[in-house]
Amino acid sequence: TLHTILAVETGSFAMYGKKLREEWIGDDITIYSPLYAASEGLIGVNPGIDAKTYILHPKSMFYEFIPIEESEANDGKDTDDETEILFIEQLEVGKTYEIIITNLTGLYRYRFGDVVR
Repeated sequence: TLHTILAVETGSFAMYGKKLREEWIGDDITIYSPLYAASEGLIGVNPGIDAKTYILHPKSMFYEFIPIEESEANDGKDTDDETEILFIEQLEVGKTYEIIITNLTGLYRYRFGDVVR
């Protein structure tokens, strides 16, 4: 019997997980979404089969963070000298941040647009 489906079920793919549950599998079968990734590369991994909690993978990208209050004040525009940018060790548990990613070769750096806690 089928007990787990390996698929992406977060972000824009959440609607497909919902449809799959409603029309085919119900709530008895787990949909495991193991990766938090984008075309730019791997961002994080999900260590729990029953959760949608991702741990950032610091060896795949270089991460910087903008406190969400700063992010909203900038309205998604490019950062300027006034924007507070934090490194991963400066984050506080329970607060929300917008991610800035830089690939490991340093070829590009940009505001990814995702918000994490």
